[in-house]
Amino acid sequence: MAGAEFRNVNIVGLTGAVPKNIIRNRDLAHALGDETIERIIQMTGVEQMHKALPEQTAGDLGYTAAEELLGKLQIDRTEIGALVLVTGSPDYIFPSTSYIIHRRLGLPQECMAFDIGLQCSGFVYGLHTCASLLQSMKQRYLLLVVAESFKYENVMKRKKPDNSLAVLNADAGTAMLLERVPEAAPIRTELYAD
Repeated sequence: MAGAEFRNVNIVGLTGAVPKNIIRNRDLAHALGDETIERIIQMTGVEQMHKALPEQTAGDLGYTAAEELLGKLQIDRTEIGALVLVTGSPDYIFPSTSYIIHRRLGLPQECMAFDIGLQCSGFVYGLHTCASLLQSMKQRYLLLVVAESFKYENVMKRKKPDNSLAVLNADAGTAMLLERVPEAAPIRTELYAD
């Protein structure tokens, strides 16, 4: 286990963005079967999900969340030392989607940017990475963005759609601003791989 406790990192704010497009899971019965859909809904409680339009990317959703957060907080963007994006559905293979969000937000060149390619465990790994990174930066803030935009059409075109992907992977973007402070309530993480 890789674990840590951070006592000098404060979560300043958190916001999210979801697409307006909604897919109801029962509408997927034609591809997955009524019995499968009902079993998944019963086990998870998930009856519908927000799905990005074909032209919406993870970068778009992450940018929307980050811009809203920074607009509300009104902090000096030159004090943001890093933008870390966690996504399993990047806009491109190259360049990293974090650089696209970095530019759209108007962050300075002195603000590093990189992607972490994870999905389910991504937020916890991202928080751990960001809190660790914040320890050694000269800037006071760090922006963590987590965003996904799975292409619903691509999943459903498969001969045997993956039930978990088709029914559980909704699209959204979140942004969290972290600040290095002298003392804060502890943030604890425990990371595993299986």
